[in-house]
Amino acid sequence: MNTRLLMLCDDMPNPFRGGTIRPYHLMRILSEDYGYEITLISFIDRHADPRRYSEDIASYCRVITPDQIDTRMSLLRAFLFTLKNCLSSRNILSDHFSRFDSLYSPRMDAIIQGELRNGKYDAIYARGLVAHYVVNSELPKIVEASDAVSFGYLQEYRNEKNPFRRLIPMLMYLKARDRERTYFPRFDYCIAVTELDKEILEQNARLSNVILNPNGTDISYFSPMNLEEEYPSLVYVGAMSTPKNVNTVLNFCSNIYPAISDGVPGVKLYIVGGDPHPAVSRLSSPSITVTGFVDDVRPYLAKCSVFIVPMTEGTGIKNKVLEAMAMAKPVVTTPVGILGIDAKKDEEVVVVNGHREFADAVIGLLRDAEMRTRIGNNARKLVERRYSWERTASAINGCFEELRRRDSF
Repeated sequence: MNTRLLMLCDDMPNPFRGGTIRPYHLMRILSEDYGYEITLISFIDRHADPRRYSEDIASYCRVITPDQIDTRMSLLRAFLFTLKNCLSSRNILSDHFSRFDSLYSPRMDAIIQGELRNGKYDAIYARGLVAHYVVNSELPKIVEASDAVSFGYLQEYRNEKNPFRRLIPMLMYLKARDRERTYFPRFDYCIAVTELDKEILEQNARLSNVILNPNGTDISYFSPMNLEEEYPSLVYVGAMSTPKNVNTVLNFCSNIYPAISDGVPGVKLYIVGGDPHPAVSRLSSPSITVTGFVDDVRPYLAKCSVFIVPMTEGTGIKNKVLEAMAMAKPVVTTPVGILGIDAKKDEEVVVVNGHREFADAVIGLLRDAEMRTRIGNNARKLVERRYSWERTASAINGCFEELRRRDSF
């Protein structure tokens, strides 16, 4: 009998956007290769570009009309919205009370509990931000933590110097830590994508159910393209409204890019990603292009000389690194950027610390075409061996099979 799976997401799965990439490919492969019958319940962002939700996923799952959320509310509106929902009678009287959480929706709760009462599911797969809806279900269930989210907010708090701006990451940290400690232990498995995230969740959140299941990439979609290299050029990809990406780009352009420009005259930088922050948009110049949203990042990756990921904060696997490696591009990154990817330094990826070291590594690659080709080709081979979504989904299927065997005794 096919596994009947209820999948809960905080945003509609999509193969091209951050945290929605993993559930999209899991859903696709579990449906196509393992015969899962999947029902998807998800939020969508009311203000998001409609193109984010243009991918047809109905062939992989039954989609229940999603609830809409507003991600661009003022702090006051967000506070009042959260307070209203969390103090609603449905939340207070439920047996899975959700604490101070902006992703609690009485309508979403009613939909999910109605589906569970029908008794037509064998298992549950929930993203961490919506785990509270199903914590008390007795079905076999897996929560996808992916990153140690609370630790990421703690990093933001420590790095922010403005005392007023520090308040937001601190509140987010406390909320995320509460979620990790209160809800995640009540799932059969909690998924982490890097060994560091697993260790943090086990130590800080005191979890004993964490298993490692790295991200993959679509090695058919992200593959080398027959496009002429635009030499010398660099590319950075990311959602350019998020603090981590904004800080990364601003730091790179202030402290690293000038040295690269001096070392390799005529170098160009492409900053690729939707919703660029005003501070990022102001970086535009004859040598720096801020693209905004693009329908397809692959031509930018294919034509660049070097792919850069100069991130100094964050947790989890960076999908952008796997995608660039899958396209046989040489990647220069930091220890943060390569988290969760077991690549050989200077053979499959270049990993450096510090501004000067980063600039020197990029300059070295730009001056050595043979080294760029060798590292890029080695990177592609690594991803083919170890980081396909098929491997990721196979491990998840194995977890569900084990849980079903356990429950059958």
